[in-house]
Amino acid sequence: MSRMLDEELRTYEERKHELLAGFMGKFVLIKGSGILGIFDTQDEAIEGGYDRLGNVPFLAKEIAESVIPEGITFTETIFAPPPSDMVSLSEDGEAWSHQSIP
Repeated sequence: MSRMLDEELRTYEERKHELLAGFMGKFVLIKGSGILGIFDTQDEAIEGGYDRLGNVPFLAKEIAESVIPEGITFTETIFAPPPSDMVSLSEDGEAWSHQSIP
């Protein structure tokens, strides 16, 4: 059974070299085996996908050399709570803030 976006991810990997050469740091919009556009921001790529394709699966991906390991999502990476040794509570025990890492 095929996973959602497998074809789009294959297309990205197959064309990655040429995308990196001309568009590193930008965002590519891919549906199936077709590259539908290059955008300055992820929001623009997603908006372009909905405008062109409607509410169907498509890939809006940053053109970059590094790869986030499979199974880790963007949201989990950004919004993961800090380790307990990086958190301090206020006197009321409610608010917390990040400590700087030495």
